Amino acid sequence: MLLACVGGYSPQVAAQSQSAGPVATASHFRPSGSMTVSRASQLAVGLSDGKVLVVGGLSTARSGIDRKKAEIYDPSSGTFHSTGSLVSIDQPGNAVLMPDGTVLVYGIRENWRSEDETTPEFVTEIFDPNSGKFSLAPAMNDDRARPSVTPLKDGSLLFAGGEPHDPRYQMGVSSTATAEVYEPKSRTFSKVASMHEQRTRHSATLLDDGAVLIAGGMNSNGFLGSADIYDPATRQFRVTGSMTTPRADHGAARLADGRVIIFGGATSGGGTVLATEVYDPKTGRFSPSGEMYDPGIGTYGRREIVSMRAASLQNGSILMMNVANVGGTLKIQRATYVEIYDPQTGRSKVIDGHFTPREWCSVTPLKNGDVLITGGEDPDKSSIVYSSAELYLP
Repeated sequence: MLLACVGGYSPQVAAQSQSAGPVATASHFRPSGSMTVSRASQLAVGLSDGKVLVVGGLSTARSGIDRKKAEIYDPSSGTFHSTGSLVSIDQPGNAVLMPDGTVLVYGIRENWRSEDETTPEFVTEIFDPNSGKFSLAPAMNDDRARPSVTPLKDGSLLFAGGEPHDPRYQMGVSSTATAEVYEPKSRTFSKVASMHEQRTRHSATLLDDGAVLIAGGMNSNGFLGSADIYDPATRQFRVTGSMTTPRADHGAARLADGRVIIFGGATSGGGTVLATEVYDPKTGRFSPSGEMYDPGIGTYGRREIVSMRAASLQNGSILMMNVANVGGTLKIQRATYVEIYDPQTGRSKVIDGHFTPREWCSVTPLKNGDVLITGGEDPDKSSIVYSSAELYLP
C-alpha cells in the first residue's frame, strides 16, 4: 500500500520512551531502467498485473515534458515503455487502482487559464491497461483540489474534503467539508453527507471494518487534530477521538492489528512533527507511539522535511525517503536519507547504502515485495530532474 505523502514532510521513528539513534543496515538498492522522460512529482500506481503506471510530473526547469503522456514499468524486464496520453487532464493530482484493474485519474483540466477562470476546473479520466488508453469519466459534483481518495471495500471511491473551486480560493486555507462517492459500475458520482469540519491536506485510511478514518489536515482556523469516521453503510460521518498533535500533510497507514499509525506532517510553529501516534478503532482514541528520528543537524531545534515519500513493505514496516532542510532559513542545507520504521518496535533504521538522493520522486510497492523509486529532482539543484529509477530490495 502506498502511503499518503503530500506537502513535503517526512517521518523517521525512534523508540517511544528512549532516544535511540539510527542503526545502519546494508544497502538494498539496485539501479533499474530509466523512464522515457525526466519527471518529478509524478504519479505512479501499481497495476493488477504487477506493472506500474507513471503519469504527470514536471521536468527540467519545471517544464519541458508533456504531462499528459504516460508510461508503464515492467518489473519482469526492468524497463519502461510509453502508453496512452491523458485526454483532458493537464495536471494529474490523484490516481487510484480500481477493482476491475482500471485506474481513475483526477486532476486539473488543460487550458483552464486561457478561459479567464479564477480557479481550476477538475476532470476525471479512466486508464484501461488492456487498451493502453485513457477515456473521460463523468465530472465530480464539486470541484476540489487535494481531496483524499480512498478505495472502499465495495469497489467505490470516497472523495473527501480538499480545496474548493471558489473565487476566494487560497491554497491550504480554503477548504471544504463535502464528500462524494464514485461508483465504477455506473460511472457516476453521488454526494454523501459532509464531514463535521472543513479540511484539506488530511489523511484518509481504510479500516478493517470498511469504514474510513479521516484525520487532521487544516482549514482557515489552522491545523486540525480532529477526526471523522465515514460509514459506507449509512454514507454518514461521525466524530471520533482527536489526535494528540494537530497536523497536516502527514502520513497514515493501517497496521496488521487494525490500528492506524500517524506520522510526520506539519503543525503550528513550523518544522516537522517528530511525534508519531496510533489510532485504535476499538476505543476510538489516539495515543502517542514514539518520536521520529532527528538527524540532529542544523542551527534550529526543528528540522523541516521538504520532501517525504513513503511506502508500506510486506513485512509491515514503512520505507521512508526524506529530504530535510537542516540549516537555518538564511543558510539552507539539505540532508537526504532513507530509513525503515518498524511500527511493532517503534524504532527506525537508517539505510546506509548507495542510492540516488531524490526530492519529489515516486515510491511504489511492487507485488514481489520490492519498491520502485522513480524520477525526482536533485535536492541541491532543482534544475536537474531525473529519468532514472532504482529498486529497494527488502
